[in-house]
Amino acid sequence: MLTALSVVREKELGSIINLYVTPVTRSEFLLGKQMPYIVLALLNFGLMTLLAVTAFGVPVKGSFLTLAAAALLFVIFSTGFGLLVSTFTHSQIAAMFLAIIGTMIPTFSSPAY
Repeated sequence: MLTALSVVREKELGSIINLYVTPVTRSEFLLGKQMPYIVLALLNFGLMTLLAVTAFGVPVKGSFLTLAAAALLFVIFSTGFGLLVSTFTHSQIAAMFLAIIGTMIPTFSSPAY
């Protein structure tokens, strides 16, 4: 949701027009918007894993490298979804609404077995 809000905020304020005259490509702009959130999410993952192991005594069974790679993939796709939402919306409220709905509906629409 934060990645969606960051791009839409620039659209609302009109500061995104300044980027059109810079030599930054679209992919560089999107990576620049996505990277801080990826770094923060991986830092959060590391601290929560450390807290689970040290404070609560929950062992990490299996490969920690596989777990970290899966967390990295999850963070890349979730922040990418926020960037996708920001391309379709023009206001922060619409971006927040679409991001919340887009992440909540798949959790509720699974079939009951």
